[in-house]
Amino acid sequence: MIAGTSATTNAATNATTNAVVGRKAVAGPAVLIMCLVSLMWSTAEAASPVDIDGAAVAWSRLEFRAASRPNDLSVEVKLSDVSPEQVAALLQSSPGDGPAPTPDATVLQMTSTIDVFVTGRAYQTDIWFYSAEASPLQRRRDKTGGDANRKIFQYLADGVRRLRLEPNGSAEAKLAPENWTRIKENFYPYGAARTGCSALSDPNLLFFIASAGTVTGRAEPLALCVFNKQSIHRVQLSADVGGTLEADYLEIKGTAQNQVRRKTAVRKVRVQAFPPEVDGVSPEPFEFFELGGEIEIDLDAENGLPLRIAGEIGGLGRVDFLLSEVTWQP
Repeated sequence: MIAGTSATTNAATNATTNAVVGRKAVAGPAVLIMCLVSLMWSTAEAASPVDIDGAAVAWSRLEFRAASRPNDLSVEVKLSDVSPEQVAALLQSSPGDGPAPTPDATVLQMTSTIDVFVTGRAYQTDIWFYSAEASPLQRRRDKTGGDANRKIFQYLADGVRRLRLEPNGSAEAKLAPENWTRIKENFYPYGAARTGCSALSDPNLLFFIASAGTVTGRAEPLALCVFNKQSIHRVQLSADVGGTLEADYLEIKGTAQNQVRRKTAVRKVRVQAFPPEVDGVSPEPFEFFELGGEIEIDLDAENGLPLRIAGEIGGLGRVDFLLSEVTWQP
């Protein structure tokens, strides 16, 4: 684990977008580790400039269910527009800390909800990001069930500020996360790990990148810099012919609904992550929609629609999520 700086408070706060705690100096060993990280990435090619055609993403909502346990595991992904007022609020932080606004850039919000009914837990992650390069402004992850918490990641010019909120006692546990008062801040500097990164993305945004056809049209793998939990990972997305898949999903266009059942050719996108490994430090597990291991996304070869997501869930093993419902944009 790469240590950041931390401060804990027990003051009530509205921490959905703008909560900020004072930053302290970073310990020497953490800086040394971050400098050594760059030496470990010779196996991954330099990060590629990302130019994403957001208009190619024609869906606004997707629902997936586990092939073997459709009633126990589900994934929902939604895309929505973000108003200028919301963008201004997201960019608020300590003077000089935040990223410079990009004039007239399109900002979207992607919400993913993973329900693991068998454990009684659910995870909802909201990401606000510039669509042209899948560059995040802020990530908010809510975990419900056992060990409930909220984590807010603010992407700043020199690192990522993370706030972790928890209820302070059983009475607060019944309240919304905005009212939780046990708050801890960590700051994770980019350091040398940021070198060679034309842009920085988020694990869940790899789904948006794949959906936009950014990977399938390339002869070589797409190399990206992705901030995972506490550090930057070098990630490669590669696509090849993935055979066929029996699609069976509900299609919603406006007020019309249609059940689609057909065998279709797919393009398989594989996600390969290179964590910053350093002697004596355990590599940070890479997660995408709470999935780890060998992560795959199957896209309809005809229209690019995501039909399958696969990866490993702790305690449950490998899981295939198949598309069960799509809502197309107007």
